[in-house]
Amino acid sequence: MTTIREQTITCPACATSFKVHVVGSCGYAGKDTDLRPQYWGLDPLPLFVHTCPRCLFSGYGAHFEAPVSDELRQWLVEERGLGRLQSDAGSRRYTLAARCREQAGDDNLALADLYLRASWCARVEGDAAMERLSQRRAVERFQRALEAGLVPPDEQTAITYLVGELSRRLGDFELATSYLARVVDIDWADLAGRQLDLARQANDENALMP
Repeated sequence: MTTIREQTITCPACATSFKVHVVGSCGYAGKDTDLRPQYWGLDPLPLFVHTCPRCLFSGYGAHFEAPVSDELRQWLVEERGLGRLQSDAGSRRYTLAARCREQAGDDNLALADLYLRASWCARVEGDAAMERLSQRRAVERFQRALEAGLVPPDEQTAITYLVGELSRRLGDFELATSYLARVVDIDWADLAGRQLDLARQANDENALMP
């Protein structure tokens, strides 16, 4: 089960202090085939990222503990680069975090992971348009990371699989079959093969891990 506690954190960009809920513990049984955990009890995903109520600086707890550059601070505080908070939904906060990290110069692999998690949150929120938009953004950045050699060797199979599976869910079956067919690692082959069959059938439905 998910446990949470209240904590006060301070924005490193504008020095605003505010209260957030922090995940103490959580567990899950099973995953969707895009690797989203099926958590027991309260879904902790939206609670892993925080958003400053003043300048909208967003990120994980570790991002709030690290200094920010003068350029990022100016973009957030003076230029209002993230605008105004339109929604406190988890999918929006992960998107804000991705935009912050992009402005901070993080690589495409880190950005793709944030957009992937935004899509996971959007699915639970019932926001299909946001889920698909986040999936497209994740696919684009995962592809760039693979092409640029940014993906560590022990993660390449998982990322290749994710590009294929997210593409299948988006209805891009040609891209999906191309990437899923590349997955030959013995630990992933059965899952990738099953999703490859779905892609060849033009099936874009949500699916659960066997």
